Amino acid sequence: MKTLKLFLFLSVSLFAQQQLLAQKADTMFITDKNSYKILPHMAYIEDTSRVMPVGKAVTLFNSGKFKKPDAITTFNAGITFSAFWFKVIIKNTDKRARLLFLGIHEHVDTLWLYKQTGNKVLPEVFTGFNYPYTSRPIPNRNFLFKIAIPADSTFTYYLRARNDANYMYMPFGFKNADNYMASETGRYQLLAVYTGIFLFVIVFSLFLYFSLKDKLHLWYAFYVFATLVYLMMEDGITYEFVLKNFPGFRWALNEEYWWYGCMLLWLYVMQLFTNQKRDNSKFYLLTKLVMILLGCRIFAEILIAIFAIKLNNTLSTILFNEGDIVFCAGCILLLAGVIEKVIQGSKQAVVYLIAISFGVIGTLNIYFNYIGLTNINLVEPNGMVVGLTIEIIILSFALTARYSLFRKEKEQLLIELNNQQQQLTEKIVSTQEQERRRLAEDLHDDVGATLGALQLHISNLPDEQMADNIYLKNYFAKALSLVLKVTSDVRSISHDLLPQDFIDSGLFETLQNRINDLNAGGNTQFEFVKEGDEKKISPIYAITLYRIINELLNNIVKHAEASEATVQLSVLDDSLQIITYDNGIGMDHTTNKKGIGLQNIQSRVNFLKGDLITDSGKNGTTHIINIPI
Repeated sequence: MKTLKLFLFLSVSLFAQQQLLAQKADTMFITDKNSYKILPHMAYIEDTSRVMPVGKAVTLFNSGKFKKPDAITTFNAGITFSAFWFKVIIKNTDKRARLLFLGIHEHVDTLWLYKQTGNKVLPEVFTGFNYPYTSRPIPNRNFLFKIAIPADSTFTYYLRARNDANYMYMPFGFKNADNYMASETGRYQLLAVYTGIFLFVIVFSLFLYFSLKDKLHLWYAFYVFATLVYLMMEDGITYEFVLKNFPGFRWALNEEYWWYGCMLLWLYVMQLFTNQKRDNSKFYLLTKLVMILLGCRIFAEILIAIFAIKLNNTLSTILFNEGDIVFCAGCILLLAGVIEKVIQGSKQAVVYLIAISFGVIGTLNIYFNYIGLTNINLVEPNGMVVGLTIEIIILSFALTARYSLFRKEKEQLLIELNNQQQQLTEKIVSTQEQERRRLAEDLHDDVGATLGALQLHISNLPDEQMADNIYLKNYFAKALSLVLKVTSDVRSISHDLLPQDFIDSGLFETLQNRINDLNAGGNTQFEFVKEGDEKKISPIYAITLYRIINELLNNIVKHAEASEATVQLSVLDDSLQIITYDNGIGMDHTTNKKGIGLQNIQSRVNFLKGDLITDSGKNGTTHIINIPI
């Protein structure tokens, strides 16, 4: 009997000691440290009913019906429709009072903090994403709770967390108040650097779009902007700076459709960057299907947010699972599409694959944390921010190189186009000159010969037949006069179409002969000054120059009423210069500038890529033409 009593005594003592050790392990001891891992000291209860009162939660904790988290900093229940109660005992062993901040990631719809004083559990703070920003006890991107612990004292806190229908992802931070705000300042500074990089890339991409008119740069700017907005939402920045002043925009800051929108734009930019099309990629149609599903998912989220639609657990689960599957499929197709282009030999795809590898790894890091598969953060501030920033920097350099390449290609194409246009124009002019030459030869050989025969025929009529017939004599004299005029006109037209001595004599001599003819039978005396080597002038240029100068000469003869005129043609090293001057009455600027003659001159100067300057006044007119060669 004594043995049994001893056994029972030892068992009760051992159980009591275990309970005491367990309570001691669950208690967080505050010393002089700046930060603490609070989650390992917490216990939690899952409330599937979502309406458990605090009294019942306290009873369950006291009866030992709770669980311990298996993580150090982040509580992650994945997709859940339950509420959760947390309990932590905090004991200040320091000799002075301590003020600490309990920080919780802002992706929680409802947070209720209770403090146990004696036998009473009283509410301290009600806040959460479903509450106005002003409900936060400390204005911050996260939910911060003041935990004031006097020296040598112990307090018990209860925390109720609930999401309406979402991932339950709750990183905890527990730091000295000053240390917490200092770390937040550093966090803001780091995020400001990343934000500056993203904004610079957005502006630069828009510049490239307006410079090149390439839609890739426009959609890339949209993608970077959407990514920036999501990253700021994920870190709580947009909620702090937007919802604080504009609570009505809460529906627009739903992370779900920004998350899926980033993936949709990511896929589209990949297709534009790698030139993925139906005829060159076996993943094209599947990628388009995923993009359509992402678009439908975004549209559904927008409707739910705007109209505050409440879905039951089954529909919510289906919606979440569909989103997860489509998102993962998007990541796979993103990599598959780029790898396919790498295999096809695209150098741009190699750069793109290197860039997006960082973004995909960082994005999947955050994504797997949210859905509960992992509970790690690869880098600070988080894998997604760093990964996407590296991706965007690499792609920005790639797009810059692409811009330089496209600009060179555009310049080369422009040069080739100009050359083709020049060749085409020269062919047209050459064809016109050949036709002019044919017409001139036909006029000279056929029409001229016929007119010569007609003139001879009329001239050889017997004089005795017209001696007594004055009417007949005058008639044939008039006919002969008309024939002579027509012959002169045909000769003049033929000469204008192609001077007979142009091919054999060259430009300088042909112009000199033309001026000699004008000096022999006109009222204006011309002087012709020539400089340089006419062999530098190509045949097409030579005949065009002749027509320009001949038109200028005709204008002087017909309109200038000048007694003297000078024509100067200079062949320089890299250009031609034509200067004509007369001492006539000048030009009427309202009429003559619209004349066919000047229009013909201007069009021929334009063909030779030259410029024409005209100076006209009461003392005469000067034309200066410069033509590059």
